[in-house]
Formats: sequence, C-alpha cells, structure tokens
Amino acid sequence: MKNPFSSYTKKIISILAEKKEPAEPRAEEKMITFEMPEMEDDEQKMETLSYRPKLDLSDPVGTMKYYCIFSITRYPRPFIEFLLHEDKGALCFPTKKQKENQEEGVKEHGGNSFIFYRTQREDPPKNHRWVLIDEICNHRKYQNIPISKIVYNLFLENPSFIYLYKGEKKLEIPTVAYTGHDQKDNMTIALGAKNEMGKFGFYYYFTNYEKIKTATFLIRYALFLDQLLVNHISSGNERLIKRIEHPEGVWEGDSLYVGKIKLEDGNEYREHPLFVVKKFDQHVVLSWEKNI
Repeated sequence: MKNPFSSYTKKIISILAEKKEPAEPRAEEKMITFEMPEMEDDEQKMETLSYRPKLDLSDPVGTMKYYCIFSITRYPRPFIEFLLHEDKGALCFPTKKQKENQEEGVKEHGGNSFIFYRTQREDPPKNHRWVLIDEICNHRKYQNIPISKIVYNLFLENPSFIYLYKGEKKLEIPTVAYTGHDQKDNMTIALGAKNEMGKFGFYYYFTNYEKIKTATFLIRYALFLDQLLVNHISSGNERLIKRIEHPEGVWEGDSLYVGKIKLEDGNEYREHPLFVVKKFDQHVVLSWEKNI
C-alpha cells in the first residue's frame, strides 16, 4: 500500500490543563495545537488547529496496554487518523510500542489503559492500517476487515477523542470513499484527481468499497462533504430518473449523496451509492493498492 503523504511543517505543541482540586482525579484536557497558515486578501494569517483529548497524566494501570498512535494531517484540510493493527481477522490498537513517539497521556477505559502517542504519518508497518474516524465510528470496519469493539467503543464513549478544532470551531470528520480502476494508467489519472462529466455535472465522483472491491486497483479517499445534498428517494417510476440526475450540474450544496432508490419496476437506481463533490480540495487520497 502506497502512502502519498510527505512530511509536514514543524508542529508547535502546547498543553493546556484544566485546573482541578487536589482531591479529584487528574483528568485533564490536552490541547495539541498547530499554527496553521492561511491566505486571505493576499495576506497570510495564522489559524490555530487543535486536538483536545481528555487524558490522564498518571502511569497506566489497566490490565492491557493499548497504544493509540495518531497522526494529524493539515493540508488541504485537517483530519486525524489512528494506526490499527490487524490480528486474528480484526483491527485493534497495537499492544506493542512501535517506536519513540510523543506521548500525550493515558485514558483508563473498560479496565484497560489506552496510551496516546502522536507521530508523523508514514507508511504503516506490516499488518497495520491508518484508519479514519468515519471508518472507526460509523462503518466499524476498514474495507472488509472489522474493527474491534475495543476501538470504536473508546471513541463513542469519549467524544473528545474524535474531533479537531480550528479556533473554537469543531471541524468536519471526513467520509471514506473509493474509486476502482482496471488499468494502472486510469488509476494514476485518478490519483491526480480529474473532473468527470457524469450524471450530476462536471465534478468528482466516488463510491463505497463494496461497489469497487473487485476492481484491479483501488484508491481510497477522505471526502469533505461540507453542505451535503442527499438524493435518497424511496419509490417512483421511470420518469423519476430524470428528476434524480442533474447532468447540467446545477444543484444546491457542495456535495451530493445518492443513496438506495427503488424504482417502480422493482429495480434499484444503478448508480448508488454515489458521492459527488464539487471542489478539488474536498478530497484527499489516503492510499492505493492492487487487488491480488
């Protein structure tokens, strides 16, 4: 599996702790901040990107120690990924420390200790995967590999582990999506992100893993849907297709999702599931691989 990311500029880290009375547990909010340059009116300004997991600063005491290794990508849009290890047909946090990384704190949960480490995103070790929050909390699987309940329960029961912030604004969690290709040349073009004239205009088109899992080459993306238009009609007739499709590309919102639509003849609208985004910076290539 190839990793298209390169190293990022130096991160400026600061830790802000909530004040606690001495008798209370040492649960604290770690604010990991990055100075994030943006361009506005031809002048560069700095915006603060932060991750705010509520962690303990004490030594781990749980029965099992899990290493929650995360990486924050900033461009073109910020998002967080966690490194999971495949063992016995499922993905879970590693139980062995990978290498020296920046330790941020510990969360005691379910009788186990979860030790958070920050790192730069690199090609994952063998049998490891970088995984999005969407895959952990919503899909609960990476492609066809299930994600352990130990992992997704940690996030669902501790929402501070899920979100990034820009200033005080909570940022969108990107959605995982795919394209499938039978020729490597075609795949290479997609890695460069091309506009396509499809049935919803001259935009960027994606689907889910199940739709393309038999393709020779698979490309996996993070999508930023912004203002999403959902086209998800439950019944209709053949004329409905003309109402579903917008080849002229005139529709509201920044992105479109076409879900399961059943037509009057009993068939399903064949294009589902489909994600369409209008702008180039609404998608990031996460990885590509060849089916064996």
